[in-house]
Amino acid sequence: VGITILNQAYVYSHIGRSPGKWGSEIKLDHPYAIVFAVEMDYDMIKNAPHHTVTTESATKYLMVSQIALVIARYINMLGYEARAHVDSNYRVMCGPIAVDAGLGELGRLGLLVTPQFGPRVRLSVVTTNIPLTCDKKITFGVQDFCDICKKCAFNCPSGAIEKGDKKQVEGVEKWQSSQEQCFRYWCRVGSDCSMCLKVCPY
Repeated sequence: VGITILNQAYVYSHIGRSPGKWGSEIKLDHPYAIVFAVEMDYDMIKNAPHHTVTTESATKYLMVSQIALVIARYINMLGYEARAHVDSNYRVMCGPIAVDAGLGELGRLGLLVTPQFGPRVRLSVVTTNIPLTCDKKITFGVQDFCDICKKCAFNCPSGAIEKGDKKQVEGVEKWQSSQEQCFRYWCRVGSDCSMCLKVCPY
């Protein structure tokens, strides 16, 4: 778990795949974000891209969602605003918020890489106006390592992961994956793939 000031750049602009009217503008003025990560079991992920990874992903999304829902409700009972952002009901981008909250760094594969579990985590976020003490960002070499390694990119069956250098994307320098190529492959093979998680040395 980590806590950070909520960067408004990581709040989605409009409702997409989540409850509410499609395309409605999102307004979320909570100042703080609490981020939760749960480990995905390596024995399940090592079978990527087969169906066990889908089972593990869904199980851990459920687990981390339960944590966020309980914490949000508890904060509400204390008299403060809080919203759980969970799978299929996000209003924020979990990955970059988790980086700000000190849980890890963003890797070439476009996911959070943690010191303990690498990218084998699932995330949820609670945004709130309860006064909180924030954690600090961490660095442990992921950016430099990913610059050299490229295992995720060369093992990605869809070719979605950038093999080259970082690029400027809306003012942020990062490796930009093709989410469309990635999801098309998921649909074709009928699983959550997870080859990038399986091969990551972290």
